[in-house]
Amino acid sequence: LAHYGITDVFPNIAWAGMVHYGSKELPRSEEFKVFGDQMAQCVKAAHDSSMRVHLWKVCWKVEGAPASFLADMRKAGRLQRSDNGSELPWLCPSHPDNLRFEKDGLREALKLYPVDGVHLDYIRYPGSHGCYCSGCRRRFESHLGRAVERWPQDVRSGAERDVYTRWRCAQITRLVHDVSVLARRLRPGIRISAAVYGKYPSCVASVAQDWPGW
Repeated sequence: LAHYGITDVFPNIAWAGMVHYGSKELPRSEEFKVFGDQMAQCVKAAHDSSMRVHLWKVCWKVEGAPASFLADMRKAGRLQRSDNGSELPWLCPSHPDNLRFEKDGLREALKLYPVDGVHLDYIRYPGSHGCYCSGCRRRFESHLGRAVERWPQDVRSGAERDVYTRWRCAQITRLVHDVSVLARRLRPGIRISAAVYGKYPSCVASVAQDWPGW
Protein backbone atom coordinates (compact mmCIF):
# COMPACT_ATOMS: atom_id res chain seq x y z
CA LEU A 1 0.00 0.00 0.00
CA ALA A 2 2.75 2.45 0.91
CA HIS A 3 4.63 1.59 -2.28
CA TYR A 4 1.60 2.63 -4.35
CA GLY A 5 1.13 5.92 -2.54
CA ILE A 6 -1.50 5.06 0.08
CA THR A 7 -0.93 7.34 3.07
CA ASP A 8 -3.79 6.47 5.47
CA VAL A 9 -5.59 3.26 6.48
CA PHE A 10 -8.90 2.93 8.32
CA PRO A 11 -9.09 -0.51 9.99
CA ASN A 12 -12.69 -1.34 10.96
CA ILE A 13 -11.69 -2.74 14.32
CA ALA A 14 -14.21 -1.68 16.99
CA TRP A 15 -17.98 -1.95 17.47
CA ALA A 16 -20.23 -0.99 20.36
CA GLY A 17 -20.16 -4.53 21.73
CA MET A 18 -16.98 -6.15 20.35
CA VAL A 19 -13.40 -5.21 19.42
CA HIS A 20 -10.41 -6.84 17.73
CA TYR A 21 -7.87 -5.54 20.24
CA GLY A 22 -6.87 -6.00 23.88
CA SER A 23 -9.65 -4.05 25.55
CA LYS A 24 -10.67 -4.34 29.17
CA GLU A 25 -13.76 -2.17 28.55
CA LEU A 26 -15.32 -4.09 25.64
CA PRO A 27 -15.71 -7.79 24.77
CA ARG A 28 -12.83 -9.13 22.68
CA SER A 29 -13.72 -10.83 19.41
CA GLU A 30 -12.98 -14.40 18.37
CA GLU A 31 -10.52 -12.94 15.84
CA PHE A 32 -8.59 -11.41 18.71
CA LYS A 33 -8.43 -14.77 20.45
CA VAL A 34 -7.15 -16.49 17.30
CA PHE A 35 -4.95 -13.84 15.66
CA GLY A 36 -3.98 -11.57 18.56
CA ASP A 37 -4.19 -7.81 18.96
CA GLN A 38 -5.15 -6.51 15.52
CA MET A 39 -4.81 -2.84 16.47
CA ALA A 40 -1.26 -3.23 17.76
CA GLN A 41 -0.22 -5.19 14.67
CA CYS A 42 -1.84 -2.70 12.30
CA VAL A 43 -0.33 0.39 13.94
CA LYS A 44 3.17 -1.12 13.95
CA ALA A 45 3.01 -2.23 10.33
CA ALA A 46 1.56 1.07 9.13
CA HIS A 47 3.92 3.29 11.10
CA ASP A 48 6.90 1.19 9.98
CA SER A 49 5.86 2.17 6.44
CA SER A 50 5.17 5.84 7.32
CA MET A 51 1.41 5.41 6.98
CA ARG A 52 -1.25 6.90 9.28
CA VAL A 53 -3.85 4.75 11.08
CA HIS A 54 -7.40 5.90 11.82
CA LEU A 55 -9.29 3.73 14.31
CA TRP A 56 -12.66 3.00 12.66
CA LYS A 57 -15.26 2.84 15.43
CA VAL A 58 -18.84 1.64 14.87
CA CYS A 59 -20.94 3.52 17.41
CA TRP A 60 -24.13 2.34 19.18
CA LYS A 61 -24.75 -0.72 16.96
CA VAL A 62 -24.34 -4.01 18.87
CA GLU A 63 -24.94 -6.63 16.19
CA GLY A 64 -22.32 -9.36 16.57
CA ALA A 65 -21.82 -8.68 20.29
CA PRO A 66 -21.72 -11.67 22.66
CA ALA A 67 -25.12 -12.92 23.83
CA SER A 68 -24.16 -12.28 27.47
CA PHE A 69 -23.34 -8.64 26.67
CA LEU A 70 -26.68 -8.16 24.90
CA ALA A 71 -28.50 -9.79 27.82
CA ASP A 72 -26.86 -7.37 30.25
CA MET A 73 -27.78 -4.38 28.06
CA ARG A 74 -31.36 -5.62 27.73
CA LYS A 75 -31.74 -6.13 31.47
CA ALA A 76 -30.41 -2.62 32.15
CA GLY A 77 -32.82 -1.06 29.64
CA ARG A 78 -29.96 0.22 27.48
CA LEU A 79 -31.13 -1.06 24.10
CA GLN A 80 -33.26 0.94 21.69
CA ARG A 81 -36.97 0.38 21.08
CA SER A 82 -38.76 1.13 17.85
CA ASP A 83 -41.99 3.10 17.66
CA ASN A 84 -43.92 -0.20 17.70
CA GLY A 85 -42.13 -1.35 20.86
CA SER A 86 -39.82 -3.93 19.29
CA GLU A 87 -36.20 -4.17 20.41
CA LEU A 88 -33.47 -2.80 18.15
CA PRO A 89 -29.85 -4.08 18.30
CA TRP A 90 -28.49 -0.62 19.07
CA LEU A 91 -27.52 1.11 22.31
CA CYS A 92 -29.83 4.00 23.17
CA PRO A 93 -27.83 7.25 22.68
CA SER A 94 -29.80 9.16 25.31
CA HIS A 95 -28.94 6.67 28.08
CA PRO A 96 -26.14 8.24 30.18
CA ASP A 97 -24.49 4.86 30.80
CA ASN A 98 -24.27 4.26 27.05
CA LEU A 99 -22.68 7.65 26.46
CA ARG A 100 -20.06 6.90 29.12
CA PHE A 101 -19.55 3.42 27.72
CA GLU A 102 -18.82 4.68 24.19
CA LYS A 103 -16.43 7.34 25.46
CA ASP A 104 -14.66 5.02 27.90
CA GLY A 105 -14.03 2.50 25.11
CA LEU A 106 -12.48 5.10 22.82
CA ARG A 107 -10.50 6.69 25.66
CA GLU A 108 -8.99 3.29 26.44
CA ALA A 109 -8.07 2.65 22.80
CA LEU A 110 -6.43 6.06 22.44
CA LYS A 111 -4.35 5.43 25.55
CA LEU A 112 -3.29 2.00 24.33
CA TYR A 113 -2.44 2.77 20.70
CA PRO A 114 -0.69 5.74 19.03
CA VAL A 115 -3.32 6.10 16.30
CA ASP A 116 -3.40 9.13 14.04
CA GLY A 117 -7.16 9.44 13.74
CA VAL A 118 -10.58 8.29 14.90
CA HIS A 119 -13.31 7.53 12.36
CA LEU A 120 -16.87 7.43 13.74
CA ASP A 121 -19.28 5.16 11.88
CA TYR A 122 -22.99 4.59 12.60
CA ILE A 123 -22.87 7.85 14.52
CA ARG A 124 -26.64 8.10 14.25
CA TYR A 125 -29.92 6.34 14.98
CA PRO A 126 -30.95 3.38 12.79
CA GLY A 127 -33.80 5.41 11.28
CA SER A 128 -36.83 7.46 12.18
CA HIS A 129 -38.29 4.36 13.90
CA GLY A 130 -35.82 4.64 16.80
CA CYS A 131 -35.53 5.30 19.61
CA TYR A 132 -38.79 5.38 21.56
CA CYS A 133 -37.85 3.45 24.70
CA SER A 134 -39.24 4.32 28.12
CA GLY A 135 -35.91 5.91 29.05
CA CYS A 136 -36.11 8.23 26.05
CA ARG A 137 -39.58 9.23 27.15
CA ARG A 138 -38.42 10.10 30.68
CA ARG A 139 -35.39 12.00 29.50
CA PHE A 140 -37.29 13.88 26.79
CA GLU A 141 -40.09 14.83 29.20
CA SER A 142 -37.45 16.11 31.60
CA HIS A 143 -36.03 18.18 28.73
CA LEU A 144 -39.50 19.53 27.93
CA GLY A 145 -40.43 20.13 31.53
CA ARG A 146 -43.79 18.43 31.04
CA ALA A 147 -45.35 15.10 30.14
CA VAL A 148 -45.98 13.86 26.60
CA GLU A 149 -49.62 12.81 26.46
CA ARG A 150 -49.43 10.23 23.67
CA TRP A 151 -46.16 8.30 23.35
CA PRO A 152 -44.75 7.78 20.81
CA GLN A 153 -47.42 9.29 18.54
CA ASP A 154 -46.88 12.91 19.59
CA VAL A 155 -43.12 12.76 19.01
CA ARG A 156 -43.28 10.49 15.96
CA SER A 157 -45.65 12.56 13.85
CA GLY A 158 -47.60 14.81 16.21
CA ALA A 159 -47.22 18.11 18.01
CA GLU A 160 -43.80 17.38 19.51
CA ARG A 161 -42.18 15.95 16.38
CA ASP A 162 -39.86 18.89 15.60
CA VAL A 163 -38.73 19.25 19.19
CA TYR A 164 -38.06 15.53 19.46
CA THR A 165 -36.09 15.59 16.19
CA ARG A 166 -33.80 18.29 17.57
CA TRP A 167 -33.47 16.41 20.86
CA ARG A 168 -32.48 13.21 19.04
CA CYS A 169 -29.87 15.14 17.06
CA ALA A 170 -28.47 16.55 20.28
CA GLN A 171 -27.87 13.01 21.62
CA ILE A 172 -25.71 12.15 18.61
CA THR A 173 -23.92 15.49 18.46
CA ARG A 174 -23.04 15.17 22.15
CA LEU A 175 -20.98 12.03 21.51
CA VAL A 176 -19.22 13.62 18.51
CA HIS A 177 -18.32 16.64 20.64
CA ASP A 178 -17.17 14.64 23.65
CA VAL A 179 -15.07 12.23 21.55
CA SER A 180 -13.45 15.14 19.72
CA VAL A 181 -12.51 16.81 23.02
CA LEU A 182 -11.11 13.70 24.69
CA ALA A 183 -9.28 12.51 21.57
CA ARG A 184 -7.52 15.84 21.05
CA ARG A 185 -6.66 16.03 24.73
CA LEU A 186 -5.06 12.58 24.71
CA ARG A 187 -3.46 12.87 21.27
CA PRO A 188 -2.97 16.46 20.10
CA GLY A 189 -3.15 16.76 16.33
CA ILE A 190 -5.35 13.67 15.91
CA ARG A 191 -7.82 13.70 13.01
CA ILE A 192 -11.55 13.18 13.67
CA SER A 193 -13.71 11.93 10.79
CA ALA A 194 -17.17 10.41 10.41
CA ALA A 195 -19.32 8.46 7.97
CA VAL A 196 -22.32 10.69 7.29
CA TYR A 197 -25.51 10.52 5.22
CA GLY A 198 -25.35 12.45 1.96
CA LYS A 199 -29.09 13.13 2.02
CA TYR A 200 -29.07 16.35 3.99
CA PRO A 201 -31.29 17.73 5.47
CA SER A 202 -33.55 14.66 5.40
CA CYS A 203 -31.01 12.76 7.52
CA VAL A 204 -31.76 15.16 10.39
CA ALA A 205 -35.28 13.80 10.81
CA SER A 206 -34.50 10.23 9.78
CA VAL A 207 -31.28 9.26 11.58
CA ALA A 208 -30.73 12.43 13.70
CA GLN A 209 -27.43 13.19 12.02
CA ASP A 210 -27.01 16.96 11.78
CA TRP A 211 -23.47 16.71 10.47
CA PRO A 212 -22.99 20.24 9.03
CA GLY A 213 -23.10 21.48 12.62
CA TRP A 214 -20.21 19.19 13.56
